[in-house]
Amino acid sequence: MPKATADLRAERLKRELERTGEDPAAHVDSQFRRAESARSPLARDWYLNSAFIKGNQWYAVDGDARDVRPIPRRSWRKQVTVNGLMSIERAVVAKLTAQRPVPAVLPATNTDEDRSLARACERLIEYQFRKIGWDVELTKWASNLFVTGSAWWKVYWNPEGGPTQELDEVVASEFGISEDDRVQKEGDLVVESVSPFEIFVDPGAKKFEEARWLIHVHFMHVDEVYARWGVEVQGQRASSFGYDWIGVAGTVRDDAADMSMLKEYWERPSKDFPRGRRAVVAGDKVLEYEVPKEGEEPIDKLPFVYCPFYPNNDGMYGVTPMNYARELQMNINQIFSLIVEQMALSAHGKWLIPKGSGVTKITSAPGEKIEYNPTHGPPQWVRGDPVSPNMMNLAGMFREAQQYVLGIHEASMGMSAGASQSGRSVLFQAEQDNTKLGPTLKCMRQALRILGRMMLETWRDNADFPLNYRILGENAVSEAKSLDAANIRFEDVEFQIESSLPQNREARRQLVLQLAQMGLITREKALKMLEFGDIGDIYDGMDRDKERARNENDMIYDGGQVSASQHEDHASHLEAHIDSMKENKFYGAPENIKQAFMLHIQQHAAMLQGGTPPGPGPQGPGGPQGPPGPEMGGMTPDVPAFQAGGAGLPTPEPSMEEIQGLEEIAGRTI
Repeated sequence: MPKATADLRAERLKRELERTGEDPAAHVDSQFRRAESARSPLARDWYLNSAFIKGNQWYAVDGDARDVRPIPRRSWRKQVTVNGLMSIERAVVAKLTAQRPVPAVLPATNTDEDRSLARACERLIEYQFRKIGWDVELTKWASNLFVTGSAWWKVYWNPEGGPTQELDEVVASEFGISEDDRVQKEGDLVVESVSPFEIFVDPGAKKFEEARWLIHVHFMHVDEVYARWGVEVQGQRASSFGYDWIGVAGTVRDDAADMSMLKEYWERPSKDFPRGRRAVVAGDKVLEYEVPKEGEEPIDKLPFVYCPFYPNNDGMYGVTPMNYARELQMNINQIFSLIVEQMALSAHGKWLIPKGSGVTKITSAPGEKIEYNPTHGPPQWVRGDPVSPNMMNLAGMFREAQQYVLGIHEASMGMSAGASQSGRSVLFQAEQDNTKLGPTLKCMRQALRILGRMMLETWRDNADFPLNYRILGENAVSEAKSLDAANIRFEDVEFQIESSLPQNREARRQLVLQLAQMGLITREKALKMLEFGDIGDIYDGMDRDKERARNENDMIYDGGQVSASQHEDHASHLEAHIDSMKENKFYGAPENIKQAFMLHIQQHAAMLQGGTPPGPGPQGPGGPQGPPGPEMGGMTPDVPAFQAGGAGLPTPEPSMEEIQGLEEIAGRTI
């Protein structure tokens, strides 16, 4: 940790202690205990839900809602676990993540510049998703959402991330920067899924937007604490923090006494702290303390995004059906345990042994000799009753009740239907299960919208360098692009994750083909909906043609020369060019720019109809025998509507009929 940063932290902490007389470490710990106590009833269900999903289903929570303990049993009793909840959890997570969220950034205005900037922002978000391993992070996030009813994203700027930058020696010497501080990290955006067990929110908030403060708790090795902050803290075991349950919940725990609990505390602006504050505390040590001064950026936003599985009208935390499925799962386990016990009793039975016969042990080994005292009579075997069919039916009844509560049936879990059930009814049942997840998908979409906005805003507010990202360019070649973070601007960010199409692949394929045959969707849209891998190759590069046409728009506005080529998709080019000509930027452009646009789209229109594209005129400015035209860079359209007038006469503008005619040509061929 740079010495200047450590000194600045210590100085700020000293000033705050003198001003408020409050120990930040004690305050953060007090807020943590308060939030932990208020959340304990919910945590009780979260602990057991997580344990049940991982197969630890013979556990209960004691009265103080802190420790998860095993349910006691006699040595001869069976505890069979039929973990149907894990299959159901996987099915729900698969449904929630079936359609990969794709960002759509809405431009601030309808100009080509802002639309190009919005597309760059989309690619930047997608590149960040690929960098963090989006598929795995989204799966973890969706699993937390179903198991606990709550899921969290954390978005923040890590000044110690990214590549290393070394300051120029002359500049560093001029500003008096020490040698230790001359090598600094560029910084990087961090987006990660956070476990609900680690988040403690102001208990007075009914909605997350109303929360005045939040604490993120996680464990860190004492050596890493010293490496990052230069502060020695005392290590402890996880159990000493009151987290004995985490071993049962399946969380990896280090029993060595070298872990420290870190509490990251964010507080929105208040009467005592008008610009908010932030602190990082380990035990009684303050590792970071930040109170923005006048003129500095306030801490008025919590760097988290919250999503409920199903909104709760009475509180902030969401509701999940897992809370009501555990008891049914316990009944299923108990029934199967009784069935196993009854099977053993039916196979081995019981023995009536006269007292004093001398028989002490009887096994099921064949040919076993049993010696007994004949005075008291021989042992007698009592056969146990076989397993009742009603008991088997009872297990099926509880399983159906569990699926009913969770809203997931055999059709959604890929299980084969009975002989009396038609394929259409199976598809209908699966679609009904999808419908029940509709409210959850809406909550997910809202959370992803906030996530996308926070990512772009964090880049814009913190990165003082161009943001590099990679896209898949022509011929599936990776291309490096760059976006200046200071230029990021947008209206909103949308994520499309809901679909009215059937989830069954065959039914989906049939519906998409019908829509394409009826002309209700384009070939490009049909191929995307059919989930082909390389749409560009299948669709003859239409996406590349549209992107090329947009680049040509920028080239024409910059005064460059652009010509149509025979191998291009002229309909796609016409659509992109005419769409650009409808913007205010075109109407306010110089006459030579307008003429260049009209010449270029006439070239595409002529090639589309099999004719010869218009070229430079044989005489006059821009022609082979005339001087170069200053307005067109040596090119003058050789069409009647754009012939240069006589000496001193202005060049006539294209009529609305001509523009409409070109739009009709494009419309008939697209």
